Amino acid sequence: MIIKEIHIDSFGSLKNRDFELGEGLNILEGANESGKSTVAMFIKFMLYGLSGRRADGEIPDKNRYASWDTGTASGYMTVSVDGKDYRIEREYFAYSDALSSGDASKDRCTVTELSTGERVFKNEVPGMALLGMPEQLFVNTVFVKQLSDGKIDGVGMAEAVENLLMSGDEGV
Repeated sequence: MIIKEIHIDSFGSLKNRDFELGEGLNILEGANESGKSTVAMFIKFMLYGLSGRRADGEIPDKNRYASWDTGTASGYMTVSVDGKDYRIEREYFAYSDALSSGDASKDRCTVTELSTGERVFKNEVPGMALLGMPEQLFVNTVFVKQLSDGKIDGVGMAEAVENLLMSGDEGV
């Protein structure tokens, strides 16, 4: 999968931001608290939605990334997979009064194949449909969240990255 474009309407501290990405490796660079980790979480949000439970006592992702002003997290991402371009659009409503109608879902997601304009992967998780991997595998392999103490799941970062490259599991 190649991520071509990211548009964030509202996600965490980021509002109305656009990112165009090139083929190959793209590196987000910026000062502390400039939104680099938030952009990474936005990509995960587009593919899998936001988690509502945290066993470690941290604020749930649903509360952390929904705007305090609007109660929503929303945007879109354009990706290319196997020569086809798709637009993933997602909007999450954190507060019940943010819902526009009684039948509205708290999490709306659509995937459109851009060449045909057809809505695809209805009732499927975009990460599963496009990458063929469940969320936990994505989190344990290709997604590196913010590292508060230089460790991934309790393992030193350098050791964890080496393990990911060699085995696909940061603990092995």
